[in-house]
Amino acid sequence: MITPFGKSLRNIRMDRGMLLKDMAQDLDVTSSYLSAVEVGKRNVPEEWPRKIGKMYDLSDEEIENLEAAATASASQIKLDLSDATHESRELAVAFARRFNDLTPKDQKEILSLLKDGRP
Repeated sequence: MITPFGKSLRNIRMDRGMLLKDMAQDLDVTSSYLSAVEVGKRNVPEEWPRKIGKMYDLSDEEIENLEAAATASASQIKLDLSDATHESRELAVAFARRFNDLTPKDQKEILSLLKDGRP
């Protein structure tokens, strides 16, 4: 099933009359890797929305939409804890363990705290 990010990429390609292999070549990846990102078998590389935006001269709004589509398409998140403090590691692990048990209210409060610095 194609992801929101995959739909956005296809629209960009179609608007420019490009094939999958052409965009894959521009991104310096294989066609199969690009296809896997589009259908959600691989996560969207973090730098791709901005890189694609610059590469294809997208507007700021189009780049923001592509970033939102990448977020909506994520199936996994990786955290680099190699330099994290003990408390930071404990927080990350506790959050991951309880993630699926959070209520919508909990999610809203945590998101507000992380975005705005207040619940």
